[in-house]
Order: sequence, then C-alpha cells, then structure tokens
Amino acid sequence: MELEIDFNQTPPRVRLLDPEELRSFAVAVVDDSARNETAWPDAVARHEEHVWVRIDAIRDLAAPQVGAEWEQGFEKVLEFARSRGWVDEEAGAVRGHVERRSSARRE
Repeated sequence: MELEIDFNQTPPRVRLLDPEELRSFAVAVVDDSARNETAWPDAVARHEEHVWVRIDAIRDLAAPQVGAEWEQGFEKVLEFARSRGWVDEEAGAVRGHVERRSSARRE
C-alpha cells in the first residue's frame, strides 16, 4: 500500500495506491520542482525522514477501492506497526517512510 502525495498539483493530490497490498506501507512524495514542499495535506504530519498519516484518512481513501474484508487485513498491519512503535494512538496516525519521485507513478 502506498500513499502518494503529488506536489505538482495545487493543492497537492493525495491518492492511495494498491490498498490491497498490505505487506508494506510507504508514502511517495512526487515533486518535479526544486522547491521544498510546504503545504502538506491535513492527513499527513511531516517529520525529518518520515511522516505520520492519519489512520482514518487511509481508511477513507481505501473505502471506494476495497471490500469489507480489507479492514481485517488493515488491522493486522496496524497491530504490526504498534509492535514496532509506529502508531501514535493519541494522534490516530501511523508512521510511513518517505520515497521521493520525480513524477506520478500512474494516473
């Protein structure tokens, strides 16, 4: 599963790609310019080398693409993330590592 944030769009376009792929979670940042991304979407809190993504935002983005059974698999992903300290329960967010790209993977 991959959250793609495309800073070539205004406001940045946020998409959830491959929501059924529950073995990994990454945040792909797409920006063809040399500027530093400043207007991050509300669903994402940026930190040095990672971001925190609101869990409810992931669910909302996945909903039109997945069936009811997806939630069980996603809960297992969150259980694993909790065991690693990658869930901020207070913020309702999960940590994702950032992958930078120069153009959107797919339309």
